[in-house]
Amino acid sequence: MVDPAIQQRIEIDANLVGDYAETIANWQSTSPLTVYRDQDGVCWLADGFHRHAAATKAGLDCVTVEVRQGDKRDAIRHSLSANARHGARRGAADLLKAYQTAVAMQFCAPDDARVVAELLCCSERHARDLTATARNQAKERQRETILNLVSTGLSQREVANQLGISVGLVNATVQKRNTAKTERIVADIAPTSAKSDAGAADPQRDHLSDWQRGLLRRLDGQAMLNGRAPVAAALQSWLAEVAP
Repeated sequence: MVDPAIQQRIEIDANLVGDYAETIANWQSTSPLTVYRDQDGVCWLADGFHRHAAATKAGLDCVTVEVRQGDKRDAIRHSLSANARHGARRGAADLLKAYQTAVAMQFCAPDDARVVAELLCCSERHARDLTATARNQAKERQRETILNLVSTGLSQREVANQLGISVGLVNATVQKRNTAKTERIVADIAPTSAKSDAGAADPQRDHLSDWQRGLLRRLDGQAMLNGRAPVAAALQSWLAEVAP
């Protein structure tokens, strides 16, 4: 059974088929096609789509095949790494199609570069490129989960234990959130604060929380707001203590 859905090339190369058809006597007996025969006796072509097309073009009624036991799913899994070591070199589009097939067939998690590299028989670099979007999405989901759990009052160690991650990762996520929060506050009020006296009342600060006002008082007292000077690093330890 020749099912185009099993083929992981983005397309059949007509020129390559022509070349194979002209030289078929050189490879027919030494390069058998790979098929998987299921319980119903159906043989699913897994590797050799170009050679099969070449044999058809050459008018052959039969070709040499290597028969393995398995079904269509097994054939698809095999096809993911076909041509990794023989045939025309796979391009980026071919690898992307194979990756998308692997994910759709649930052979791997979309963000697991190691398993993708094994399935596609490709380099770690290619696997990381293919999984980059999924890995970034997974990191963002993890970040949101960490911050949501911290906001419920759980300690960082409790969050780490619940998610099966390190306390260091939880702490780094919280610190990054706090630093971003500080920078936004400073950017919003820096121009006004720079023009105000250190202790003067400022209506634009009325909406701020107690810890934010405390931050501004410290900034005012240290005269660090002139020209929107960077303050996140100087207040990192203090912010870690008072930020909610």
